[in-house]
Amino acid sequence: MKTFKFTIDTNKYEIAVNSVENDVVNLTLNGKNYAVVYEREKEEEAQVKPLKAAAKEEKASVQSKANIITSPLPGTILSVEAKAGQQVKCGETIVVLESMKMENNIMVEKDGVIKAICVEIGQNIMQGTPLFELE
Repeated sequence: MKTFKFTIDTNKYEIAVNSVENDVVNLTLNGKNYAVVYEREKEEEAQVKPLKAAAKEEKASVQSKANIITSPLPGTILSVEAKAGQQVKCGETIVVLESMKMENNIMVEKDGVIKAICVEIGQNIMQGTPLFELE
């Protein structure tokens, strides 16, 4: 939670930003809660979409070249089922990720050797976070 203090025409305001989801900011202004909907500038929206598409393409290219397996969802690492240097087969679970109160098995998509494990049990991760690397 981020807090701001403003003075406008000698009137004092204290604003605490509680959360931001999509285009809604939940905030507390001088002790009273508000849900504020904001509009993005058209120029900002136009720039964000191509950047996201370009980032996805770049990420897919880098992942396929380096064999880095990333998280498809944000969540918490529940278990790591392999170690660096371990031989693995296609379909074998390497990481178990809890996301939205569901356990998700992250599996190897091809045979190989685990080059590195990039996460640890209990770690909170975002979508796209590297989980492990295959050789």
